[in-house]
Amino acid sequence: MNIHFSRRSISTLVVILGLLPIHSAFSQPQTSATPEAVVQSFYRYHFSHNMDFSKQNVQRRRQWLSPKLLGLLMNEFHREDEYAKAHPKEDFVPYMEGDPFTNSQEYPNSFRVGKAVVSDDKANVSVLLLWKGRGKEEGDKRNLDIRLVREGGKWVIDNIVNKDNGDDLVANLKREKYLP
Repeated sequence: MNIHFSRRSISTLVVILGLLPIHSAFSQPQTSATPEAVVQSFYRYHFSHNMDFSKQNVQRRRQWLSPKLLGLLMNEFHREDEYAKAHPKEDFVPYMEGDPFTNSQEYPNSFRVGKAVVSDDKANVSVLLLWKGRGKEEGDKRNLDIRLVREGGKWVIDNIVNKDNGDDLVANLKREKYLP
């Protein structure tokens, strides 16, 4: 049996096979990935894409999020729609204004991932967010505690807490009233 491949088909195959690891690294967390690697992968993706709080952007990040956190985030859009329907003549600023993954209204310029503290199926990973200073040597900083759980054999983000002021994403998403 003689099989002949053209140079073009071989070149195409080489290009496709070469792109597979790149696609995998950016699109899905690895099942054996450490909590630090999951957080690094999430924030690398987050910083390189649109950071606006929208349904589409949350859905694009779902592979890194626990079902609980994803459900609460998606419910926030439902709550906003319900509030808008109940108050049709009211102009209001949505409760989730800014980026819940960086706990900020102005997007940071960079991040640093710290070491994980792991206990059974839970892990905490520190993230330092950095904003470039305008005319200063140093800009603003924010310390986050990224809380992960192991679900289905992989680490996923379950909550984000601002260590500087105690702001807790899950607690905010579980608040009773849409707007205070």
